[in-house]
Amino acid sequence: MTAPVPGHEEVARALAHVSTLGRGFVIQPDSRPDGTPLGAECADREAIEVRLAAAGASLGTNEQRVAASWVQYELAGRLLAILVGTWSYHRIVVDPAGFAVGADRDMWHLAAPRPRAWRPAGIPVDDIVRLVVEQLEVLHRALRAHTSIAEGLLWGNAATSAARTLSGITETGPLARARALVSSALEVDPLRHRLNGGLDGKTTRRSCCLYYRSNDPRPCGDCPLIDSTAARIRRPV
Repeated sequence: MTAPVPGHEEVARALAHVSTLGRGFVIQPDSRPDGTPLGAECADREAIEVRLAAAGASLGTNEQRVAASWVQYELAGRLLAILVGTWSYHRIVVDPAGFAVGADRDMWHLAAPRPRAWRPAGIPVDDIVRLVVEQLEVLHRALRAHTSIAEGLLWGNAATSAARTLSGITETGPLARARALVSSALEVDPLRHRLNGGLDGKTTRRSCCLYYRSNDPRPCGDCPLIDSTAARIRRPV
């Protein structure tokens, strides 16, 4: 028997609850008058150029690929946090195709004016990977209109974002469900083979997100370049 599709109010309550888990999980319940559909924003090369400029200024870099990594990393993290968190606590899958984006292009401020969701029969690994990848692939094409950036780096960002969603989920039941979901998602292309190590121990990326080339010249905790010459020469003395 198919479970009933959750109504708008139920989905809105679920998203409102997940927004309390931390900054990366936040999504507004409605759209502002100047909001843009997420897919349209990701495909808008002029809008992405503005985001890259804002990211470059914040990071203190004129390297477009460093800014591009940051812009993509932030969106990947927000989408995965919202989808993983909502399913882990409320057993529903929310379609990010219904999300909107605010006019402030310093960050990805997401809203859900018309959220569509459903209750999956099991762990919705393929659904959640597919939904996030569909949005990110549009963004990747727009980013590449401005700079050359490696595919492995971008999907490494998404894989790391998936793993990091677990840090915001603390209740035993939801955390167990989130771990099962994320562990399986990291075995699905294009997230597969992006990380070394498991969720129970230290995880290391197979690609660098380039954050060490910003005005905060330090490798991230899961960076594969921690002991490399490239990273050491960027660190302040």
